[in-house]
Amino acid sequence: MTLERNVQSAKKSQFQQEVGFINITIRPDILILIETTINECDTERIIKTLGYQNYDTILPYNHTEGIWLLDTNDNVEVKVIAKEVRAIHCTTYETTTAKLCARTLVYALA
Repeated sequence: MTLERNVQSAKKSQFQQEVGFINITIRPDILILIETTINECDTERIIKTLGYQNYDTILPYNHTEGIWLLDTNDNVEVKVIAKEVRAIHCTTYETTTAKLCARTLVYALA
């Protein structure tokens, strides 16, 4: 299962609690977080506490935006094909169903 969530800053005090709740109740294989808005140093530190084995990121631009692609490596294989300023292009392979899917994760300004 894949879950996408707009977090409006991964530095919020309740952010790690929200992700922990998602991991316990929904248990997504892939978690996509949009609008993370934090720098590279904080990104590395926070992602290591969230319980995902693999990740890729697009860092924010001017303290806005940002994309995190997190996966558990249990039931999926994620391969990043390309990254742009506001997008990550990847393939996902679900090992339990043998389904291959191409995905583009986009942070688009309204």
